[in-house]
Amino acid sequence: MNETEHLNIPIPNPAADPPTHVNAEFERLRLAWQMVDLILYNLQIALADKADVDHIQAMETVTGLVDALAGKMAASRTFKLDDLTDVAGADEAAPNYVLVKTPGGWVPSTAIAALGLHNHLIDEVSGLVEALLAKADQATTYTKTEVSNLLSLQVPSYVKGLITSKSSAYVISVAAGDIKGNGIRVVNAGAFTKTLNAVWAAGSGNGGRLDAAAVTANTTYHLQALRKDSDGSFDWGYSLLPIPASVPAGYTWVGRFDWCYTNATPNAIWDYTQTDSIKAFPPTAWINTTGAVADALYTIPAVIPAPNGVKSLITCLVSMSSNANGSVSAAFNDADAQAANSGPIYVQAYVGGVVASAATGGGGKLKTNTSRQLRAVANFAASGGSVVAYLSSVEDFTLNRIY
Repeated sequence: MNETEHLNIPIPNPAADPPTHVNAEFERLRLAWQMVDLILYNLQIALADKADVDHIQAMETVTGLVDALAGKMAASRTFKLDDLTDVAGADEAAPNYVLVKTPGGWVPSTAIAALGLHNHLIDEVSGLVEALLAKADQATTYTKTEVSNLLSLQVPSYVKGLITSKSSAYVISVAAGDIKGNGIRVVNAGAFTKTLNAVWAAGSGNGGRLDAAAVTANTTYHLQALRKDSDGSFDWGYSLLPIPASVPAGYTWVGRFDWCYTNATPNAIWDYTQTDSIKAFPPTAWINTTGAVADALYTIPAVIPAPNGVKSLITCLVSMSSNANGSVSAAFNDADAQAANSGPIYVQAYVGGVVASAATGGGGKLKTNTSRQLRAVANFAASGGSVVAYLSSVEDFTLNRIY
């Protein structure tokens, strides 16, 4: 007789030989349904005592759960370090203190006190090995020149003393002083003269021209400080440029400390008196006109000793007057200004009747460009008048002179 695999319920056998009679199969089917009914009944009884998969269970129905939860703390509760049984004094500790473990428990302490006396290997200190390798050996010695170089690196460029005076037609004497420039410093102990119309040779009283070209008229010569490489001593020379085109072998250029100007005949050094960075000379006419002057840059005449190659402050004095029934206005400004009439010097003369105005004027300091130029404008109306602008002294303001 055929049966199901798991519950052994009788089932027909279509392959029976000889074939089973239908009456026998009905009996087999009746027996099978009785067995299925019994199995389903037992299953229904068993499920009646079970809870649904998605049912809700009250805590009280779980044996011991309520008592167990009553012995627990809230999840939101917070603690202080001093709440721990082996920590003491954390609440009173100062900022930046750390906890240190001691035989009696954890206590607050400064980091230094916690570490106590201790040693480190050189290579345990970050960057120490490299820093030590960059230092000179303790036995290293330095020359006076080397020490001077080191000290000069700590201060900006400057000129102190080194006041100049004209000794003769082609000779300038430089007084004691010192200069720092080009990263180095040099000191002049006393009067030191150089001759302009002779090529450079070391030492006071010798030639000083650093350029090969002969001396020319109405020319700026810049006074350049030099330092001897072997002993750091002072020397100087004249050059056509603010930074010399060449320097004698064995010497280093330090910086420019002054300038001079040659006259037309016989190309000698222009007479001047010097106070600090200011060279004074008699007032000399720059612009002398009775006609209109367009607003533009105007070169200072060659006969006026203003330096070329560097900017300077030059004193400008203006005198002007108007004719009868005329009016005059004029303005003078720095070379870098956009317009002359926005400058520090603006003077004008007017007359309302037939009587000419008396002379009037103004003055101030104007800044040149490196090509010896200033800005000016003058206007005349009706019968006009005259304008004369004089220049009288020059200040080499680009030098950082200290006292």
